[in-house]
This record gives sequence, structure tokens and C-alpha cells, in this order.
Amino acid sequence: MLIAASTIKDTVQHVRRFVRGNLGGGIDHLVVFLDQPRAPGQDEVADFLDREPHVTCVRAGRGWWGEHRPVGLNERQCTNAGLVSHLLADVPEVRWVFHVDGDEVVRIDPDVLAAVPEDVGAVRLAPREAVSKAVWEREPTLFKRLLGEADLQALHQRGAISAPTNQALFHGHLQGKVGVRPSRDLWLGLHKAITAEGTQAVTHADERLELFHYESYSGEEFARKWGAMTTSGPRVSLRAGRSAVADAVREVLEGEGSPEARHERLLALFEETTQDDAEALVDLGVVLEADPTSGTHVPQPLSADARSTLQRRLDEARGSDRSAYFRGTSPQGGPGAAPARDGGRRRSPRDAVRRLLGRAT
Repeated sequence: MLIAASTIKDTVQHVRRFVRGNLGGGIDHLVVFLDQPRAPGQDEVADFLDREPHVTCVRAGRGWWGEHRPVGLNERQCTNAGLVSHLLADVPEVRWVFHVDGDEVVRIDPDVLAAVPEDVGAVRLAPREAVSKAVWEREPTLFKRLLGEADLQALHQRGAISAPTNQALFHGHLQGKVGVRPSRDLWLGLHKAITAEGTQAVTHADERLELFHYESYSGEEFARKWGAMTTSGPRVSLRAGRSAVADAVREVLEGEGSPEARHERLLALFEETTQDDAEALVDLGVVLEADPTSGTHVPQPLSADARSTLQRRLDEARGSDRSAYFRGTSPQGGPGAAPARDGGRRRSPRDAVRRLLGRAT
């Protein structure tokens, strides 16, 4: 049985996609922590999750953390995921626990997972990132994958990316996410599993273990997601190029003008820093066409004993100091990462926001 732990604050529409996609893609049960359960729209999200038989919803507000709420979103995410993995370490029917975000959907080949050597305690999901377009009339169905040097050079020569690197191609993380065999000797980070000695655990990787990431796939989604992320507390852990985007978004949100004017600036910032050249990606044949929400997996229900154990242990953890379940987030960068270079089609995020605010010369 596969479990996924997530810490989210999102719209009910996106949460429906998240639940449908992950349960269809191979997950049997979701443990969802609502990061700000009193925020607007979250009652509707909680009501939806409570009605789902394959979901355990935890309202992770003040009562959940007590006096021990981590300030940073990344730390809250990793703490919650690590807690779930450790709470299920002695539940035999649970074979794997994954850490995924609310804008991610897994697609896991069960035969590949079953063939992972018993002495390997962690697996890595290969990232697939939604192509960013000004507007998607429906849910995204084109996804980028990590590319080799020849494809990256072709995209760069066409002006579709600012440098021939996967870091220039992807807007979100390049590392994918991980799952672990639940154990009290392994901790789940953002993009890695961590051993009791504090080192990164060896992970088994296979292209048939996939993670579809709905990262800033449209102008409206860019404005919603980055606006929420930059106001969630201290800066989340981001690689260098995207930290500049977060700073630019924050500058727009804290700037002068009406809400409508700021929103238009965010859409313009999206166009200059994030929107993909979808035509070039399709023409060069470097994207996958898929509907991650159409998986055919039939989730298996947790046994009554396992569900009771999980709920009881979550209740016992409420309000306690759970810092022991956090062993760090993730290193910067990732496979294929390289320092971003100026030039090409996209402008520097910081230069773009200055131009949009009328500060450029």
C-alpha cells in the first residue's frame, strides 16, 4: 500500500485534481495537512477532503502546532511528511510513503516499484513539468521532461530557453520527489530522503516512476501561486533563478496601485520570465502529452486497524513539539542544474519587474 503526505493551501478545484490524480496514479491513501485551515476557501477544501474515503485530513492550524509551529513553509512540509512516515513505520500493510505537494500528481508503475531491491529504502520520482502557456482552456496536457545536451542546445539555438540547461527549461524543481519505505531511520525532506546519520539516502530512480508538476502553467496560476507563496512567511527554499522571481512578485504585491493594476503587472512578469515557447517545444518533440488525472489505479482501503492507528497517533501528536521529524529540506540545484545566464528570450526577473514598475532606463 502506498501513502502520500502533503501540506497544502489551495483552491477546492485544484485539490480535487490533486486527489483524483494521485489516487488514480498509484497512491492508496492521502494524508493532507491544511496549512492555513481558517483562510478563505479552506472550509470548502476541508469538507471535500473529509468526504473522501481514501483521505485523512488534518487541520494543521494553531491547535495542530501549539507553540511549536515552524515559521518556514518548507519546514512545516517536511515535518508533517516525516511525521507520517514515522507514525506508519510499524504498520505492515504500508510499504511506501511519498512526500508530494498540492500541485503534484504521481504516476507510479507498480511493477517497477515492486522490483526495487529490498535493501534500497527510497525511490525518486522523475519530474514532469507542465508547459507554461498564457492560457490553458482545460487542464494542462503538455509536460516537459529533463533533456539531454543535444535537445537543450536545439532549444537554446531557437531562442526558447536562455541557456542550454535544464535549469533554464524548468521553472520549478528539477530533483523530483521521493518516497521511502516507512522507517524510523529515514526522514522525508523536500526532494530527498535523509538517514539517521544526516546523510542523503541512496534512491532508486526509474523513468516509469513519475511526478507531474503543475508549476505556474498559466498567467493566472502564476499570479495565484507566487502571490500565495511569497506571503506564506519567510522565503521558501528555492533555487537561485526562481528566488529572483519570488522577490519580483513580492515587489509587485507591495508596490503602489490598485489590486487590478498589480495583477496586470504579475501577468506581464509571467510573460517575460516564465511563459514557455510551447510551439518550439512541440515542434522539436521534447514534450510529453499526457493527462495525469486519468490514471486507472484503484486505491486499496486502509484496514480499520491501520486507519485507527494513524488517526490515534496523529491525535497524540497534536500540539506537541515535532521538531525531531525535521532533518532539513533540500540542497539547491538538482540534476542538470547550472547557473542561469543572461540573454536569450527571457529577461531577468528583477529587471523585468523594474521595467514594469517604470524604473528601467
